[in-house]
Parts: sequence; structure tokens; C-alpha cells
Amino acid sequence: MAPRDAIAPGRARPGFRRWRDRAAELRPRYFRLLVDWSNVQPSGRRPPDWRRYRDGCARGRRPCAPHRGLGAVLRAVGRRQRADGGWEVVVSPYFAPRWATVARRGCPSGRRIRIRPYRRFLRSLAALGRREGVPLRLWSPWNEPNHPAFLRPQRTSCARDSRSVAAAAYADLVRAAQAELGPDVQLLVGELAGYRHPRRTATGVVEFVRGLPKDVACAGSIFGQHMYVGTGRSRLGGDLRESGQPELLAALQRALDAHGCPTQHRIWITETGAFPRARACERMHAALTTWARDPRVDAAFQYTVREDPVFRTGLVTERFDRTRPAYAAWRAWAARDPSAGEPVDPC
Repeated sequence: MAPRDAIAPGRARPGFRRWRDRAAELRPRYFRLLVDWSNVQPSGRRPPDWRRYRDGCARGRRPCAPHRGLGAVLRAVGRRQRADGGWEVVVSPYFAPRWATVARRGCPSGRRIRIRPYRRFLRSLAALGRREGVPLRLWSPWNEPNHPAFLRPQRTSCARDSRSVAAAAYADLVRAAQAELGPDVQLLVGELAGYRHPRRTATGVVEFVRGLPKDVACAGSIFGQHMYVGTGRSRLGGDLRESGQPELLAALQRALDAHGCPTQHRIWITETGAFPRARACERMHAALTTWARDPRVDAAFQYTVREDPVFRTGLVTERFDRTRPAYAAWRAWAARDPSAGEPVDPC
């Protein structure tokens, strides 16, 4: 939906304002700006189009509120920052356009990102932030580099015990982002999909971290990890657990510490959400409690407020007719007095 309806305070289209205000009640400290490179720059003959038209629908489903791209998003975020504070932007690019890649053998077959176009893309996005007056100080070099939807190939062959090549490809992007964005930007490394174990076409979290060169593992003191709440597996969300995966967090921290970085990594759960099955509120509350009790976890990011029809972890239905049960868990944690400890069970 349009940024002025979803983010900025003040006037909004009928039917949107209530849900925008429900999101603001969560008092977010951070706003994760997901940037689809292939959408804003489908051709290498032109620079990124930061005003590219968006229909503001949920994958074509109403209600819709059209807007003019990421420039409009950043303007709305700037207004919210000035009104409420918080809303610090975390930039997370994904989906390289085909023209900016080169074919590579492996599993699944795919294409590697070329560094020069990638650096020019980052440069243009940083300039957009300056034009809109919104500081872009936190950058993830790439979203879910251990997931085949975002970076491929992942392995030399389609065998679970074959060598993963994902960490080496990601290392090139991290070094390029360091060189392009400079020392005033803080890199948030990782942003890994929550695979507890290696898969035939994906790289496990610990496997990926162990494969990082030391300079890349130590390029940022914040490590992003994605953890979704539910049971079983999700094609897009990785492995699911009901209470925040403390065993995976512990293994991740051991793997990071093994690199011997000068500063111990802080962990941010940069994507999470509860699949809307039974007990979604209870499971989300349990996960937030797990992360709050971990002394190295500093933040958790709800993936979306409006539900994605193909990835149903939102806090509000796609039609904007009701909140999902997990909203109550987030609302309780947002409203709590930190000096009073954990909120009572909101479910």
C-alpha cells in the first residue's frame, strides 16, 4: 500500500488509517527496507528507477493504494521519524537482475552477481537516501545468501554433503559493500534463512558461518538471523520452531565466536512471524521471550504487517479486516516497561 497510508502520520485513505495506527502502536525502533534490485533496474542501460510505479496491492489483491516507489517510501519513513522517533532504516537488497549476473555451474544452477553493477546499485540507493533526507546507516549486503531463491548456486552438486559455495559468493558482496559505502555505514552481516541443517539446495546456518572468511565474518558486529515460528518446515521460511530456536542460536553464536573477531557479535532476528495455525499468539510470545532472555539478542523484526497471500505470517489480514492473533504478543512486548521484566501472557 502507499507509504503515506502505511507509514507516515496524518491523512490516509479510508480503510487504511486504522491499520497504519495499529502498526505504529508497536513502536518500532527499526524499519527494514527490502529493495528488489530487479524491479527498480530491469535493464543495465538505465539507472535504477526509484519512482517506479507500484500498485500497492497484496499480490494483486485489494485494497490497493498505488505509489511511486522507494523514494515515496523513504519520504514517508522520514515523516514518521520526525513525528515519533525510531524507525531507523535497515537496508536489505535482494533479487539481482539477470543482466547484472553471470552463469555459474553448481546446484541449483544459477548466476552470480557481478560486482561492478552491484556497487553502482548501492551507490545509487545511498544517494537516494541523501536526497530524501533519511540517513541510511545500517546495510545488509544481501538477503538470505544461504537460500537458493536469493543466491545460487549454493553447492557444487546436488548432494547434501557437497561443498557449499554460497559463503564465498556472499563474501564478494560484503567486501564490495564495505568498499562502496565506506566507514560511516554499519554492515549487518548474515541475514540467513533459518536452516538448522544443510540441505541439497541450501546451506545450513552453521555451515555457512564456518565457511565465511574471517574478514567477512568480522565485517560487522551485528549478525542477522531469520527465524519463523510454527512447526515443521516452510519452503520460504526455513525450519520452524515454536519457541525461538534457542539451540540454533547457541550453535550460531559458537560458530561466530570461532572466528575470533575483535568484537563479539550481537544477534538481530531480522525476519520472523508466526504462521497462522493454532496457537500462533502463544508461539510468537514464547519466541519473543526466548530472544529477550538471550543476552546477545538485541532486536526482532516482524516480517510484514499486512499479510502476504503466499507467505501468511502477517499481523493484519491481507484484506485489512482484522488482526492476526500474533499481533497481541507483539503489542504486549511493545507496551511493556523493560524495568518490570517480561509482560504477562497476552494470549
